[in-house]
Amino acid sequence: MIKKKKIPLWINNKFLSDLFQSKFGIILSNWLAQCMLYAETVEVLFRLFFELIIFIIICFFYGMFFNINSYALFL
Repeated sequence: MIKKKKIPLWINNKFLSDLFQSKFGIILSNWLAQCMLYAETVEVLFRLFFELIIFIIICFFYGMFFNINSYALFL
């Protein structure tokens, strides 16, 4: 069982609070923030840059397979 996270006081939206406390929301937030709490600034920047490169490559191949101009995804 996944422990529910405390919701910050500034979140008043019921949908967002349910999303943050759902199993999907907890796993997503843990995946996005994994190893970033204790990492050095250079490590965090490297990870974000690396994930940006992976995102660009995925968008490029997505455009190739579905006949979409890949440059149109970034406009």
